[in-house]
Order: sequence, then C-alpha cells, then structure tokens
Amino acid sequence: MAGQNARIIPRAWVSGTKRSKLIALLIVLGFVGLGFVMFDRAIPHAGSKVAVARAVRDEIAKEIDGYEKEEEEKAVEEPMKEVEIQTKKEEVEEVAEKIVNKGNVAVHEDQEPDDIIYDPNPHMSCQSYAEKDPKIRNLEESKEVCTTLSTCNSIECPHGETSGCTLRKLANPFEYQHTDCYVKTSKEDLAAKPHPMVPKIIKEYPFQGVTTQKGVAVNIILVRTPFGASGNAARERALYEKYRDDILFMGISSFEDYPMDSMNPFSPRIDSAYYLKEFPGFLHMMHEPEKHFAPSVKTLLMSQSDFQLPDPRPSELSVPKKYDFIYAATWPLGVGGPTDHKCIGWSGYCKNWSFVYQALEVMCGEFNLTGVLIATADPNGVDRCDIPEVCHGRMTQTTYIRQDKLFNYMKQSHFSFIPQMHDASPRVATQALVHNIPILMNYYISGGWKYINDKTGQFFRDMSDFRESLKIILDRSRSQSWYEPRKWVLDNYGNENSGKRLLDFVKENFAHRVKLPKHTTLLLT
Repeated sequence: MAGQNARIIPRAWVSGTKRSKLIALLIVLGFVGLGFVMFDRAIPHAGSKVAVARAVRDEIAKEIDGYEKEEEEKAVEEPMKEVEIQTKKEEVEEVAEKIVNKGNVAVHEDQEPDDIIYDPNPHMSCQSYAEKDPKIRNLEESKEVCTTLSTCNSIECPHGETSGCTLRKLANPFEYQHTDCYVKTSKEDLAAKPHPMVPKIIKEYPFQGVTTQKGVAVNIILVRTPFGASGNAARERALYEKYRDDILFMGISSFEDYPMDSMNPFSPRIDSAYYLKEFPGFLHMMHEPEKHFAPSVKTLLMSQSDFQLPDPRPSELSVPKKYDFIYAATWPLGVGGPTDHKCIGWSGYCKNWSFVYQALEVMCGEFNLTGVLIATADPNGVDRCDIPEVCHGRMTQTTYIRQDKLFNYMKQSHFSFIPQMHDASPRVATQALVHNIPILMNYYISGGWKYINDKTGQFFRDMSDFRESLKIILDRSRSQSWYEPRKWVLDNYGNENSGKRLLDFVKENFAHRVKLPKHTTLLLT
C-alpha cells in the first residue's frame, strides 16, 4: 500500500454511474479475495492483512452509505431501486466478511491449517478466554474452531479429559495441577519450545525469562543479579551449572553495579572476576566493556530499563506543574528501624541519600525550589528521612507508592532528580522521559548515563558543578521548548526498539544455541 492514510479503493475506480460503482467494488473485492496470496507477500504481519481486509470492508460501507445519501438527495435518470441497493450492499458485506475471516485464519503465524498442531502441556493452565462468550466443547471440536480463530492460541481442558474444553487467548502456560493446556503451534515452532525447566528456574530471584512479541517463552534466561543477592546462592548457582548447556544463560545489568562490585557495605561482596567471564553473553551498562569482560563474552549495551515503558496518552501530560522536581527512593532507605532518620542503609547507599541531603540545602535554601521525595517516609507516614530545616514546607515526602501515583507526581514536576551512582538499570529515568520530563542525573551513575543528551537533560558531577547544572535544567525545563525527552526515548528505547536490538544480538551471536519461533520480530524481557 502507498501509506497508512492511502485510500484502500481509489476514487477513480468508482467514478462511473452508481450501478457501475457497485459492480466495480464487487470486482475489486473478488480480486482481493482471490489474490490474498499477494497480500501474504506484500504485508509481512498477518495482523496487517486483517487490517487491510477490514479497511476494504469499511471503505466499501462508506462508499455505499454515500451512494444511499446521494440517492435520497438527488434524482438521477436511472435511479437505483432501494431493494437493489440493499441487495448489492448485502453481497458486498458478505464478500468482505469472507475476506476478513480468511485473514483471521492467517493471523496465527501465517500457518496453513494443515501445519497447525496442538502441543499438550499436562498440569498447566492457559489464560484469557479467546471468545467473548466462551463455549464448552470437546477437544477435537475445540481444535477445529481454534484453528480458524485468530484470537485463539491455546485450549484448556480439565486434566486428563477430552471434554469440557475452552478456547484461550494466551500461549504461555503456567503450572496448575487441575488442567491441561494445548498450545497452538506448528511442527517448526515446536522445535523452538524452551527447556521444560525454564518456568521453574525463573521462579528463583536472579533469573528472568525472555519472550517473543507474542509472549511466547524462548530458551533464554537472563541472570539479573549475582547468586545469593536475595536467595540461596548455592541453590541458584547449582541450577545454572546443571542447565547451562541446555539453556542459553546471559547476564543483564539490573542490580547495583553488577557485574562489578559497588562496595555497598550492606550487600555481600560480588565476585566480579567470575561474572565477567562466566556467561557467553552479557547485556551491560558500561562505557568500555572491552576493558572488563573476557574476550569470549559477547556484549550489548542494554539494561532492563530499556524495556516496558509506560504508555501515557499525550493528553495526560498537559497538567499544571506543582513541583520543581521529583526524587524517587525505595523505602526503607535506612536499616535502623523507625528511629533511623538519617536513612543510611542498603537503599540509602544505592540512592545516594547522603548527597541528596546536601543537594536539598542548595535546592531549598538558594533556589527556593519545591519538590516531592518519593518513598522517604515509612508506610504509616509517621517516620521519615530527615531533610534540611530550610526544606520544611517546601518538600512533600511520601511513603512507597503505586506506580500510577508515582507517574502522577512526575507529570506535575518540571524535572526528575536522579543523584544515585550505584544503579545499573534506573527505570525511573526512562519512566520520567516517557512522561516528557527531563532528568538531572549524576555523571557517575553506573547505568542510565546513555539516556542523557541535549534533548533529555543535564549531568552534574558533584557539588562543585551542581548549582550550574541545576540552573541550566531549571531554565530549560521551565521554558518547555528546549527538551524533547518523550520523543527521544520513544525513538530510541521501549519494547519495539530494544526488542529488535536484542533479537538481532541473539541471531548474530547465538543462532547455534537458540531456535526461535517462526516470525519472531522482538525478544522482550
């Protein structure tokens, strides 16, 4: 097609008499139906074919509506009888619906019905009904219907039974002893099925699964923390060593400075030498990875914060600014219980609270700023981290809050203050950018530095240049014409961009280790 806004049926095709127009439309539909194979070649995604077919139908409906209106308003030499118009309209709609239905059959990975098989997964459940009004069928009837239904990707039956089955939308089953899940797939895709231990292994804290754009699990596990960061190190390492040859394990930066040691006094030491050479691939956050990783390790500049961006509507972002800045921590910042108002602990170290306290004296005392400090108060809102006396009445301190509330505070702020250094994957950075909020970021942060440029924010190094950087971001963010954070982050990150990069990385370096489902366009984490 010429473009998304191109008319499906050019007006020149229907420029004759009313009768000729309808005949021409039916002829066009006939060619579309017979030439669906051409759509297969021209349109790579099955969903696009259905969209085109529906657009054809909708375009025809609009044309016919226009004809009916013209017939009512104008007299013509050979008026089309109302019954003839209705008959032609019904014929058009019938053909169009057949085309749409043909597209629905083709939606599932462009498979022909004979290619589709149903992979049994005992003691597993598949989620979300595929039909608006779910119907109970036996297994064979369910397979027949599911094969022709685009929204059906699996069938769920009571365990060990072939009756009482329902059609399901999702094809990523999870453990449930009372049911069996039959996943709609092909012989080719069945060969790409991940190792049966993948769902069990990713229940352990360090391990994270990878899926296609359709949510189908693949035979890759990402190791996002050192073993024992929040669990049994011996058990986690034993799982990895047992299945390392059957599953592709890769590292991903998501914890402190991992795979480097942040020297956080509240965390166990990390054996960096081990993690820098252990995995065949690593998704990292380093400026110069070649100086750290073993030569055998394939590397990609990528963090978890590159994926799963929020999707606020642009209209939601145009709200009055109530705060100059927002800072997001993780409660508890300290380790001394409710009386620990200095907030010196694991989170306080990672979030650089000691520097925040110094910065607040400048932000409140010299610049008269207002701000919101997320998760700097206990869940009851009684005890909270100490802030400078000059900030009282100017700072709002919250408890740990839900993401939707965090995003509401972001929308009301001019910029996001990210002073931490030991943060490999600062989600709060990309979350701020997608809400069109620039960032004032610590130059020495381990991950997230790649998000800062002239369109997204400003670096500072320490208190020696903090005032200058603060003034710059204040002036530019208040002008609302300098920065373009939302546009930049959507152009460069999020699932579409990052998922394509990860897929290319795996194909280029590990095609011999991982077989992916047919028509995989993204790999997501």
